[in-house]
Amino acid sequence: MSTVHPTCKEQVVDQPTADTNSLLGQVGTQESPGTGKKLWQPGMSGNPKGRPRGSQNKRTLLGENFEKQGAEVMGVVIEAAKAGDMTAAGLVLARLAPPLRAQSPTVQFDLDRSLTLTEQAGQVIAAVAVGQLSPDAGKMLLDSLAAYANMKSVDELADKLEQIERRLGMRSRQ
Repeated sequence: MSTVHPTCKEQVVDQPTADTNSLLGQVGTQESPGTGKKLWQPGMSGNPKGRPRGSQNKRTLLGENFEKQGAEVMGVVIEAAKAGDMTAAGLVLARLAPPLRAQSPTVQFDLDRSLTLTEQAGQVIAAVAVGQLSPDAGKMLLDSLAAYANMKSVDELADKLEQIERRLGMRSRQ
């Protein structure tokens, strides 16, 4: 059961009937309406001549038009900003001084490489807890440890698979 929004007018749509005559064409072929005659054969283009030489892409045309009139439009926006239009001022300022991006500071942190990855993550959490590392830097280091752990597990699985293949006498992967 379908419902219609109260502000929309209800439309009656005729459903196509499935009879054997209308299902004769192949998928991907265009048929002339009502005749059953194919306009082109499968694998042939519907536009064999292709795009006319010298025709330009719509984006190219828009870009060229903007180059011609862009300075004029920018002048109008700047004048509107000077006159107190805050929207225009926002547009101008967004182009002159884009918003600053947060940058992570470089941190020096010694991880004990003899510990397991879980214990190294514990070191990072402890450093954040005592204020030696910022929470953002700690999160970045934990994410790096997780990525390293994933890569390490993939390498270990590849080595184990290669050992199993050698034991079974299978051809080694290259």
